[in-house]
Amino acid sequence: MTVSRCIQEGLVGGESFVVDASLIKADADRQRGVPGAEGLPPDIINHAVREYLEVLDKAASRAALPVTPKYLSPADPAARSTGAHGGQAFFAYSTNYLIDLTNAVIVDVEASTAIRQAEVTAQRTMIDRTQKRFGIWPQRLAADTGYGDAANLAWLVHKRGIEPHISVFDHVGRSPDSFQRTVSAMTTRTISMPVSAASISSSTGGTMPTHGPARAKKVEMLFAHLKRILKLDRLRVRGQNGVKDDFHLAATTQNLRKLATLIPIQSAIPPA
Repeated sequence: MTVSRCIQEGLVGGESFVVDASLIKADADRQRGVPGAEGLPPDIINHAVREYLEVLDKAASRAALPVTPKYLSPADPAARSTGAHGGQAFFAYSTNYLIDLTNAVIVDVEASTAIRQAEVTAQRTMIDRTQKRFGIWPQRLAADTGYGDAANLAWLVHKRGIEPHISVFDHVGRSPDSFQRTVSAMTTRTISMPVSAASISSSTGGTMPTHGPARAKKVEMLFAHLKRILKLDRLRVRGQNGVKDDFHLAATTQNLRKLATLIPIQSAIPPA
C-alpha cells in the first residue's frame, strides 16, 4: 500500500491531520432526475439501482432510514443533487480525504453522498480506520466550519482524544448545544460550549490555533490535481462501489506521485 510505504519513508508525521471533501460530478443528468418523494420508477433496474436498494435495505434493518432526497437520479440514485457551486444544480458524490500535514500524504479516502452530515461521518470512519490499519492516532485535526458542530467536536475530544483545530459559527442562543466563537488573535479561536461539549475548551487549553492558509493550500492543491491533472472532475462510473474504487485509485496515484517527488530514485545498477 502506498500509505505504508510513505510511513516507512518517514513522509507521515502522524501528529497533525486535516480532513476535507470535494464534490465530484456524477454520471447522471440533472434534467432526468425524479422527485425523491415519488421514489424510483418501478421499471428502472440497473447495477447502480441495485446497489442503492441494498443500502436502503441495510438502513431499514437498523431502523435508520436516510433522509429522502429532493431529487433522485434513475441512472445513479446514490448520487445527490447539489447547488453548492452556486450555479445550476447537479448530481454528485463527495470524495473525502484525511491528510497528514507533514507532506500532504493522503492517509485515507472515503466516498460519500454529497451532503455535509455524510462527510462528517466519513471523517470519523477515516480516523478510526487509520488507527486500526497503521496504529496512527493524530493529536490534532484541522477542518473547515462544516465539521464544527458540537457533536463532532465532542466526539473528537472526548471519544478520540484529538484536539480540533476547527473554526466554528457563532450560533449563540439558537439551540442548547450551540457554541460561541470569539477571535482572540489572528491565529486563535477561543471556544466555549455550554452543554455536551462544555469541557472542550478546558481540554484543549481554551484556545485552538488555526493554520488556515497553509492547511487550505495543501488540501486545495490535492483536489486541484485530482480534477485538472487526473481529470476526475466528473465520474465515468455509476454506483457506490464503482465510485469508491475510482476515488481510491485516484488517491493512490497522488500518493505515488508524492513518493516519486520526495524520495530520490535509487539506481537499479549495483556498484562495480
